[in-house]
Amino acid sequence: MYQDLFSGAFHPFINETTASLMDGRLVQVVSDSQYKEYQQKQAREQITILENRLNRLNTATQEIEAAIIEVKMVAGLLPESSETE
Repeated sequence: MYQDLFSGAFHPFINETTASLMDGRLVQVVSDSQYKEYQQKQAREQITILENRLNRLNTATQEIEAAIIEVKMVAGLLPESSETE
């Protein structure tokens, strides 16, 4: 309570109700262009993450397809290839 009264003396527009609404959080005001740059940076980071994930999944898919072919070859389940020359 003492701190609220003390800080209120230096900030006449911040009363007890306003201080409780602010909850001690800082608010940063940025221009529209800065906000747009921030959004684009966040989007680029998310795109990079998603592309990396896609690459890992594509690699896994290729490895699984190769394993399927190998199992089929070992089991003799692949159709005979016709050699025509």
